[in-house]
Amino acid sequence: MDSELKKAVLDVYRTAESLGIKCVLVGALISELSPEIGPDYPRFRRTNDADFAIYVPDWAAFGTLRAKLIEQAFKEDTRTEHRLLKGAVKVDLIPYGESIAPHGKLHWPDSEFEMNVIGFKEVCAAANNTVQEGGPQIPIIVEFQRLVEFSAV
Repeated sequence: MDSELKKAVLDVYRTAESLGIKCVLVGALISELSPEIGPDYPRFRRTNDADFAIYVPDWAAFGTLRAKLIEQAFKEDTRTEHRLLKGAVKVDLIPYGESIAPHGKLHWPDSEFEMNVIGFKEVCAAANNTVQEGGPQIPIIVEFQRLVEFSAV
């Protein structure tokens, strides 16, 4: 993973953590980070985007997270409501929680676009969110729910 992408991932995770918001890295990027992907696996297409499942109690909490990230040089993508940009890096923030996605149906406030987030609660609960001494770790969804360690940027 290149340093610009790594820094953006850490910025999102640390900002969410500072707000008491649980976030889990999901999507294509985890193929680069998963301890289950050995050298004998086929090479994955490199990606410059990071997808996060974000557990929030309401839209206000999600708005606070977005605002804090924008304060850290992330920019809004005017074409995609759930995306922020930092340089060449794309960060997709997909919130879930019963009050904003009742019955697993998320309706974006501005675009009214609907996303299905059924199962996010269960899958993300399986990711270990413990940050251990020795550096930050980002929870990801993998077969054995291991954490991927990042060295300080």
